[in-house]
This record gives sequence, C-alpha cells and structure tokens, in this order.
Amino acid sequence: IGNHLPPTAAVPGADLVTVRQLLNHTSGYPDLYNEPGVVARLLDQDHPWTSAELIAETRAPVTTPGAVHAYSNTNYILLSEIIARAAGESYGDFYQSQIATPLGLTQSFVTPRPREEFAQGVRGAGDEAINFFDLTTGVPSALYGEIFGDGPLAGTAAEGALFLDGLLGGEVLGAEALGEMLDFDPMTGYGLGITSFVAGDATWIGHSGSWGGFTALALYNTELDLTFMTVANHEADAEGQPFAALVLMEGITAAAAPIPEPAAAGAWAATAVLGLALTRRRTRAA
Repeated sequence: IGNHLPPTAAVPGADLVTVRQLLNHTSGYPDLYNEPGVVARLLDQDHPWTSAELIAETRAPVTTPGAVHAYSNTNYILLSEIIARAAGESYGDFYQSQIATPLGLTQSFVTPRPREEFAQGVRGAGDEAINFFDLTTGVPSALYGEIFGDGPLAGTAAEGALFLDGLLGGEVLGAEALGEMLDFDPMTGYGLGITSFVAGDATWIGHSGSWGGFTALALYNTELDLTFMTVANHEADAEGQPFAALVLMEGITAAAAPIPEPAAAGAWAATAVLGLALTRRRTRAA
C-alpha cells in the first residue's frame, strides 16, 4: 500500500501490507476506534478532521500481514485515501461519478449536508439514552464524510438497498472483480469488504455498522433473492442491548418469507417506526 499512499503518510508496515489485505481484514492494523485518545477527539464536534491527520493515527500491524483475520476500521480509512489517489480525484467526486450517478442515487452523500437533513443519533436506552452528537449545533466532521472510509455515507434506507442491489447485480464492478469480492473465506465468511453467513435456512451477504448514535444493516438473502436495508437512529452502548437495525430486519425477514412471487417482486416503500427505517426490493426479477 506504500505505493498508493502519500509519501508523507509514513504508515507503519506500508511496505508489507497489500490492498487486498486491507479489504479482507488481514492487514494486522489495530482498529483506530479502539484508541481512547482518537475516540475522544472524534467526539469533539469542533475538531475538523483531515485525511492526513486521520491516517497518521495508524498503528503498526499487531499480527503478520496476511496471517490473521481481524476486522479493523483502520483498513477502510486507508482505502478511502488509496481510492482518491488512484482515481486522481476526491473520494466524494469518485463516489458521485462511479456509483451514485450510474445507480441513480440522489439521496446518499459523502459531501457535507445541512444539519436539518439528519435524524438525531441516540445512544443507550431508557434513562441512560443520550444524543451522541448535538446536531443542533452542526454536523461534526467525524460523523461521516469522504476521509472516513469505514462509514462515509449519509443517506436513506431505500438507497442503501439500491446500492447493494447494484453491487451484487454487477452494475458497479466487472464480473471478475465481483467474483473476487464474493470469494468468501470458509472459516471467517469474509470476502473483500463484504461478509457471508448462514442464519436459519438462508444465506446472507452484506455488511453492518454503527457509529454516532446510528446503526445500519444491508443484507441480501440468496434464497429469497431479496435485499434488506435497515437504518436506525439508535446505537447500543452496552453488551446485551439490541442492535436496533438488526431487530427490525429480523422481524421483517420473518414476515417476508411466505410472500408469494407476484407480491415479492414489487418494491416496498421505506417505513419509519420510532426512528427505524427499512426497505425491501427484489433483485434481478428475471
């Protein structure tokens, strides 16, 4: 990856770690969100982060690159910079020209948006619930954006489903690249930036995430040929609390399974319930 990062970046292990190892999480880089000092500054709403500053937080690999799978958001931070340099344009411009425009996405952004367009992210439950960021004072740079490759997008559930549809339907990558992306490790279930697992009688392909008082889950069900996307403006802050987006998705999945063919082929409008949203869209109807 040293060949694809700024010469001034001085990323430890850049002469050993490959782009593929970033994508399949075998780089050995520890997760920067596990660094208390980094997290403290991420929560500072008055701190405008830069790409160089964020990349400088990269710590040396803690395992031999390529040897051990360990999910790390640091990998995506580095990948966003690599994409920008390889494309010769900003990550935001690349997303718009190569993904958003071809897929017809108009409500998903990596560029700054007015605070009025955001739901308030909440963390915790009951009397312990707090607003993760005070969005009434503005949207902090750490909430999303082009330098945060681990979670750069702000958008809607419907467009999240359209993106996953487009990706798995071959509208984003060529057949060879998509095949490599979906070549899942039999032990970890991980491919290149995407995971596969079996729940019940179904195989699921997708990704999940949480940050800033929000959770999101995008999954494709291979048996039903359905794409599910849930987003929620709630994030758990303790073990045992439910992952809000997953709770909604599990309930809808159970209800969706017996839907007959003609009905299942239609698009289902986004539904909001207590800050939760879900969309279901059949993929590749033929």
